[in-house]
Amino acid sequence: MALDFSRIFVFVVASFEYDCFYHFIQMRKAIFKKYNIPNMFLFEYATPKYYIRDENDYVLDEDPDKFVIDPSIQIIPRFYPLMIVKFLKALQKVDTTKYDFILRINLSTYINFPKLHALMYTYPRTKMIVGYIYLFPLHDWDEYRYKPHKFISGTCMIFTPDVAAHLKTYKLNDPVLYKHFDDTVISHLCLPAIDYLWKIELLFVHNNRSISDEELLEFPIIRIKYPLDQRDCELKRWMYLMELVDGIYYQKNPLVYEEEALNAVVPTST
Repeated sequence: MALDFSRIFVFVVASFEYDCFYHFIQMRKAIFKKYNIPNMFLFEYATPKYYIRDENDYVLDEDPDKFVIDPSIQIIPRFYPLMIVKFLKALQKVDTTKYDFILRINLSTYINFPKLHALMYTYPRTKMIVGYIYLFPLHDWDEYRYKPHKFISGTCMIFTPDVAAHLKTYKLNDPVLYKHFDDTVISHLCLPAIDYLWKIELLFVHNNRSISDEELLEFPIIRIKYPLDQRDCELKRWMYLMELVDGIYYQKNPLVYEEEALNAVVPTST
């Protein structure tokens, strides 16, 4: 019997910082289409002309409800402040009460959705966030300088709908939003609303070591991140996983940058 993903909503934090990200977007969309997963891709700025948008793309810079960060708030660029803004803005646009779980994932991490689906429905349905947990002090955030901060990695953050509703209560000019990277801040914001912070196992893949199918299939989340000069290796890992887990063959085609030649090839399932 096919798995029902209709009560799971996924936000994908996306950009076109590297050419390979275009392919990650296309591959992720092919997976969402196969499993009928409700989703939204979150971009900060207008997408390139070679990219064909669909109804699931949200662009912060084009939101009619414009937001400007209060100039009195100290902004530290290396924390990518618009990451949390686009997530919280997009969260307001979704009726999260319709879903059992809300996910916020990054672009390059592969998710084994059938395995994750089975795992999520063993969790509590309220007052919970789930993900790969880090625990260490943050020397550049006063509150956590001398004590460990337990936070969920931004690779995959899972919220129950009541926690998502709690996140919606924060004002975008609350200075705490800009204290650190978005995953550490989001985890901090959730603390008043949660009873459970559950760890999910994650496989890190950052080189070309041989990994058996059995090991790959064991993990619901696979963090794939190579050095910048080896990003094409990430695509190869993704394409292999899509065939292995999802039965989808993705044909990597060169990017087409000329506006008059916008005839993207749509990946097909097998």
